[in-house]
Amino acid sequence: MRSIVASAALAFAALASTVSAGSFSESDAKSMVYLAGAAYCDASALRSWSCGQACNGPLSVVPGTITVVQNSSMDLQAYVGQLSDGRAIVSFRGTQPSKLADWIDDLKSAFHTDWQGPGCPGCRMADGFYRSYLALAPAVKVALNGIGAGTVVITGHSLGAGMAGIAMLDLHTSGFNLASTHYTFGHPRDGDNTYASTFNSVLGSSRLFRVVHYKDIVPHLPFEWMGFHHSPREVWFNEAQTSYQVCDGTGEDPNCSDSLTIAASISDHLDYLNLPISNMC
Repeated sequence: MRSIVASAALAFAALASTVSAGSFSESDAKSMVYLAGAAYCDASALRSWSCGQACNGPLSVVPGTITVVQNSSMDLQAYVGQLSDGRAIVSFRGTQPSKLADWIDDLKSAFHTDWQGPGCPGCRMADGFYRSYLALAPAVKVALNGIGAGTVVITGHSLGAGMAGIAMLDLHTSGFNLASTHYTFGHPRDGDNTYASTFNSVLGSSRLFRVVHYKDIVPHLPFEWMGFHHSPREVWFNEAQTSYQVCDGTGEDPNCSDSLTIAASISDHLDYLNLPISNMC
């Protein structure tokens, strides 16, 4: 259970934030579902932006600007490129569907590790997400610099969403210019209360919109009682994904998905805005 002190700290951080932020747009979120889904596709198809349904969304990535970043030993992938609207995109792949059940079991026993370097002093991170991000981060930054990135937008699904949230804080600290809004899908808890509070104070409570599909199990992991806390802000969609609620700035709104007694759906995790996000290639 969240403490009164922790909630107050997050509320204060939201008031103290001076970073510009945007507002939730369902159409923008749907555009990002395609871009998040593309991260699951084959590297060669990504480089030519010919990856099937995932590459046919409202926004495209300009071929010739695309770098696919991989860590084969950890089975990680992300891509960096320039969007058709001029922004740079970083999209992190989630856990492969064939390995999802085992990964979810692992989340139930996740442990903390210290944030390294500047940006989040005293923060304790979910070890798997943080190590995964660190394995890709140097090459992601090289790729962004290589395309002369101006404004950077970051997305991801599942494990990729966890890395995307960490990337927002790290890339901001590293001097990259982040877009006013970012969207992730099926985002697990990736750090502790100090991380969530720092994220809120540095980036604001309306910079990241964590889209949650009804009873998706992953946003409830790792468990809050284990010392993990969501960064803001959740957008909770109903089962049919015909309506949604923009949640409060604490990251753990008791009136959104936290209100569910049981939230254990894998099928909801694999379907975002009525698109099969991990199976669109």
